[in-house]
Amino acid sequence: MNDYKIAIIGNSPVSEIVSLLLGNNFEVACYKDTVETAACYPYFANDLNEGILKKFIEKTNISLHERNLPDIEIKYDQCATFVCQATFENFSNTLKSEFCEHFKKIEIFLNDVEKIGKEWKDFIENDFDSNKTRMIYSAKFFDKTLEKYFKKIGLKSQPIFQICQTILPVLDVSFSVFSGYLYTQFFDNHILKEQLWKEIKLQSLARIKEIKVDKLPNLRFEKTTTNEPSKEKFNCIIDLREDATNNNFFNKTNDNVSQFAILGTICLKNQVLEKNRLYYFKHINCSSLRIWSNFESCNTEFQFELYINDDNLDFNNSLNYKDFVLNTIRNYLGDSEITDIDIIYNHKQIKKMFDTNKGYMWAFSTKQSLLDPTYAFFKKKESVFTINYWGFAWFSAAFNIYNILLNKTDFSNQYYIYDGGNM
Repeated sequence: MNDYKIAIIGNSPVSEIVSLLLGNNFEVACYKDTVETAACYPYFANDLNEGILKKFIEKTNISLHERNLPDIEIKYDQCATFVCQATFENFSNTLKSEFCEHFKKIEIFLNDVEKIGKEWKDFIENDFDSNKTRMIYSAKFFDKTLEKYFKKIGLKSQPIFQICQTILPVLDVSFSVFSGYLYTQFFDNHILKEQLWKEIKLQSLARIKEIKVDKLPNLRFEKTTTNEPSKEKFNCIIDLREDATNNNFFNKTNDNVSQFAILGTICLKNQVLEKNRLYYFKHINCSSLRIWSNFESCNTEFQFELYINDDNLDFNNSLNYKDFVLNTIRNYLGDSEITDIDIIYNHKQIKKMFDTNKGYMWAFSTKQSLLDPTYAFFKKKESVFTINYWGFAWFSAAFNIYNILLNKTDFSNQYYIYDGGNM
């Protein structure tokens, strides 16, 4: 396979991740228009122990500096909090203990989650290869949203439903997707040191050729059968630009994912939050918030991810923008607790640097589940591919590409050329 040449187009971290994965099997060139990708995102990982990030580390020998968060606190109501250790077993036992009057119904819920979760775990272990995994229970519940499922088992009006909504605040998320996430990822909580992306960048540059272009959205490759030696030929094109195809899977089917992702750091006046605890706050005014301590910070410095689902917001005024974020977080923590706030990335920066801004895009709706979003890798013509991002689930998207190219791609004798200009 080393004789095949692959061109990757895009600024997303997926570009570097998949380049690193494919670099041992193919000759890879990556076309970008930004100088540097993120040096400090993500701060957080949900799949280090058993998930995709673990597989990536094993295949690439990347070393990570990380710290585990052993406890989770879910503020699902202004006056109600749910606290548990970061394990599915403890979550289950705490639910049954605190809401013992609904013991049998909670057992039904947890049993369904576990059955679906085990299928998802097998699916991950098989590199997203649906031919090797039977998704019986996932298919059984594919047409049920989280809300409809809880209504069916008689728990929709109970706190357990609010807790689950706070865990994954996507209004139309399918029950199968929620269950897979809860069982395989939600409790796998690790803070990552900022060096992760720098190391990925350095290792990918050692294995691939990176090419800067002036206008990435306009970049095109032409198909050819020529053996002209003066032009570099590629056997396969992987287009990772968000707007690479008009048949965009997510734009068509996911109307309720968060439109804006804002990441930053807050400093608190007092130690109102615990350093070894991950906090989730129920969405207020179409927003949701996750907060955790910095990797090596003092007890009063925390990082946050704020997701906003409101297309009417205007962030052209930077001062108003910062005030909006500050006021939104104060709705959760209180007016007097925040002494400083630093917005590290806003939605515009995320869009420019990562070519995506919808963090929960991976939280598939029932419509997306029907269309098999796990195979959201579209072959357009011959060996030209496009992929629609799974929000910030960059490692999962990269492994999806990796599996398809290694196991399912029949490279033709047709070639694709790029002559240095935007066509």
